[in-house]
Amino acid sequence: MNTFVLLPYIITVFLCTSSRETSAQQSCPPGTYNTNIGSNSPQACAKCPVGSYNQYSGRISCTTCIWGYYCDTVGATDPKPCPIGTYNPTTRSVSSQACLKCPVGSYNQYIGRFSCTPCIWGHFCDNVGTIHPKPCPLGTYNPSTGSMSSHACLKCNVGSYNQYTGQPSCTTCIWGYFCDTVGATHPKPCPIGTYNPNTGAISSQGCVKCPVGSYNSYIGQSSCRTCISGYYCNSVGVTDPKPCPVGTYNPNPGSLSSLGCTKCPVGSYNSYTGQISCRTCILGCYCDTVGANNPKPCAGGTYNPNIGSNSSRACVKCPVGWYNPYTGQISCRTCISGYYCDVVGATDPKPCPLGTQNPNRGSSSSQACVKCPIGWYNPYTGQISCRTCISGYYCDVVGATDPKPCPLGTYNPNRGSNSSQACVKCPVGSYNKNTGAFSCTTCMRGHFCDTQGATGPKPCPAGTYNPKVDSTSSHACIKCPVGSYNKNTGASSCTTCIRGHFCDTPGATGSKPCPAGTYNRKVRSTSSRACIKCPVGWYNRLPGQSSCLKCPTGRSCV
Repeated sequence: MNTFVLLPYIITVFLCTSSRETSAQQSCPPGTYNTNIGSNSPQACAKCPVGSYNQYSGRISCTTCIWGYYCDTVGATDPKPCPIGTYNPTTRSVSSQACLKCPVGSYNQYIGRFSCTPCIWGHFCDNVGTIHPKPCPLGTYNPSTGSMSSHACLKCNVGSYNQYTGQPSCTTCIWGYFCDTVGATHPKPCPIGTYNPNTGAISSQGCVKCPVGSYNSYIGQSSCRTCISGYYCNSVGVTDPKPCPVGTYNPNPGSLSSLGCTKCPVGSYNSYTGQISCRTCILGCYCDTVGANNPKPCAGGTYNPNIGSNSSRACVKCPVGWYNPYTGQISCRTCISGYYCDVVGATDPKPCPLGTQNPNRGSSSSQACVKCPIGWYNPYTGQISCRTCISGYYCDVVGATDPKPCPLGTYNPNRGSNSSQACVKCPVGSYNKNTGAFSCTTCMRGHFCDTQGATGPKPCPAGTYNPKVDSTSSHACIKCPVGSYNKNTGASSCTTCIRGHFCDTPGATGSKPCPAGTYNRKVRSTSSRACIKCPVGWYNRLPGQSSCLKCPTGRSCV
């Protein structure tokens, strides 16, 4: 057996091969070594034995398999790491059996380790070959390392808790809370109305009720809140402060009773609870009682331009020429046009009567209402101006409330008329059957209007007609010509004489029928000669026929 001395530097071994043409050096490959010099064949490169390896080429020796690894094959180029959960404290290992499972109380979460890590605090490792330690559950802790069982996880004592797993210690119960059970996972909050200024409380008795003058609206508090201004806290353990009632105020914090709520003085009020000050009595109102919750409005007909008033005497009556229809006003309203305000403290203006007008504001007497002049009128009260007398009417008195209509048969086309003389009689050829007309109606067809101031047209008599308008005389009524007739008055045309009849005189009021035994098929006949006798074999029993009837079988019609 040859002995080699390893020098502090790496010796690279090459193989030298020769021929007649070439000469070259070749390195032994990884996983092999060669301790000889002058080698001339690849067989000189020996494979690394088990328990060793070679990662590089051209080496004179193999590397011993390191701890945490094993080399179980001949010619290994790399060592094999022990798996997680195992370790190997020795070198030159030739088998995976050299990798030992971590004993209980330790673990390994990495490969190729020469030792296991002791189980960390807050955890335990109760199996061999542990990869990851197991955390102690909520509400427990473990201050030690290397724990081999869950029994190492100790429950948190009263006054402490743990809301996370794997903890080396418990958290002291914080202020505002208490921890009254072993193994608590969360602290319990002190209820509303209480507080706890200390840590580590082991019982709800650590929660102290808020003293009078303070309160707590939230759970888990370390101190109580001072009773706020506008409120009072008159008992221990108050969860919400009590508001001072309407009509009172409290500017001070920390009040112990309702006596801290002071009534609002006269000249002020409070409409809301829980106020730190009173409100000054507003414009248009007064506050004449202590502890007022609302201001009193000044009555209608009065006003108050000041704030802070403490008596109804602050409400001043509106002077003449002014009024106030509403309560609680800061000023009066000027009397409006068409009205007058003649009393002190008026709530409503008085309207000027019918037939008058008042264009001015602020009137203080009924004398401001001026009567409408002739030619004008007013049908309504409270008007700022009179209305012009309308067409068809006249206004002949001062202070007229309604215009007077022009009578039947007259008309007035003008506005503003102040005398009945403005009503003109309708000329001949026209008429008016209504009063208050601004024009006359033209005389219609079939009629005539032969007098001035006619109230209606005169109809043309029966047997006549008039096709024209504006007729001024009865001469416009024309007799119906022969062949026609008119049985009605007021006609604009005549009726044509019908079949079976004849009209042989001018101005006929009706047609004449052809006698029985005759007929007439024509219209507009002007003579009885138009009536033709029925031929042999035909007959007519009735007069005024336009045709004959055939004689029945077995009868003779001559």
